[in-house]
Amino acid sequence: MICSYFCLLIQSPSVWLACTLSFILALPSLGNSVAFAAATSIATIGLYVSYGIPVLLRIIYRDNFVKGPWHLGAFSIPVGIITCLWIGLISILFMLPQVSAVAMLIVECPVTNRITGQSCDQ
Repeated sequence: MICSYFCLLIQSPSVWLACTLSFILALPSLGNSVAFAAATSIATIGLYVSYGIPVLLRIIYRDNFVKGPWHLGAFSIPVGIITCLWIGLISILFMLPQVSAVAMLIVECPVTNRITGQSCDQ
């Protein structure tokens, strides 16, 4: 009984703290597309990894794992391996820059400047 009271006492402030800190961390992404892309990439990687950890543990400790009512049977391990490989690949891809410096120069430099040979440095 004392544990349930303690959990209720702590739960509300910790939820509000998590929401407030998430909002504060997301504020820089409102005016900057690069910050927004970084924030969404980090959130996506975290989401993928959080779902991948149980799958990876299922593959590593397959003898100690207790199957639930819904499982893939013989396909559990192959699908789990493909899942872990996909999570590794997508995590690496989301860490890469989205736009290269050359592409940014092409976007920022007007076509007329490139045709006439004028410099785009400002």
